Amino acid sequence: MILNILLLAAALVLGVGLYLSRQAMYPKTRSANSVWHAELKRLPALESFYNNVKLESVTIQSHDTYMLSGWWLQSPVGKGVVIVVHGIRLNKFASIKYMRMFHDLGYHVLAYDQRNHGESGGDYTTYGVLESEDLKCVVDWVLEKTSNRLDIYTHGESMGAATVLMHAAKDHRIQGVIADCSFSEAERTFKDRLMLDYHLPEWPLMPLADGFNKLKTGIGFRSMSPLKTLSDITAPVLIIHGTTDRYVPIAHAEQLYQTLETLGNVPVTFLPVEGAGHAKSITTNYDAYVGGCEPFLLTCAQGSAETA
Repeated sequence: MILNILLLAAALVLGVGLYLSRQAMYPKTRSANSVWHAELKRLPALESFYNNVKLESVTIQSHDTYMLSGWWLQSPVGKGVVIVVHGIRLNKFASIKYMRMFHDLGYHVLAYDQRNHGESGGDYTTYGVLESEDLKCVVDWVLEKTSNRLDIYTHGESMGAATVLMHAAKDHRIQGVIADCSFSEAERTFKDRLMLDYHLPEWPLMPLADGFNKLKTGIGFRSMSPLKTLSDITAPVLIIHGTTDRYVPIAHAEQLYQTLETLGNVPVTFLPVEGAGHAKSITTNYDAYVGGCEPFLLTCAQGSAETA
């Protein structure tokens, strides 16, 4: 009897660990319509922008042969190119608000669906590990598109912010990185969500979920860490985070900023947006957001020109 209970308990724990691993690898992604309606509810002016600009649909081959679906938006000014990377469960429709801002500032913009999201391929999500490899392919595409004549910058939101930071550590062809509400370490976020969303203990569920993830993808949770890659970044970094973010608390951004500042390898700027929740900084205080991004990009361009 006792043995049966122990076996049942073990099976239950293993089952929960497998479930959590699958939740991480295969997040339930939202449809384009769902994301777009939510974006319009927050920023109705986006509809006019979307209907009046020419978005060129593009397809880019990833590092692992699957295809990435994106939009290219040409600017009549062409100060440079900003690549915009969306967050977990979303798609490129969540990037339109950023596309509008950067387009208004005079930049060409490319937004795309990350792997395992939207219309892109890819079998599972790795929270910046393989996504950063995909971004290298996107940079390749932009360089070919622009004949290698323009500076390239990256902007990411949430998981997309983790992607651009991890990418910047391995691809030094970009001139600046904007990371909005990034986690410092995915494992830290997973532990928080396990407690807050499921009211479950970290042990033994996290080690089990991590083990299942490694078996499937070869990638452990501890590898999903922008923090561990910061020492290899060579471009200036702007970190943006809402002060009331409850999904990824601002302590993650403070840790990233303090680490970069301590390393002293690149200029780093921190823009906390008062009263903004997760991925809501641009809609909470648009003027502050533009006021942070515009001078940052201009300073990056000046630095690039001086070293050319």
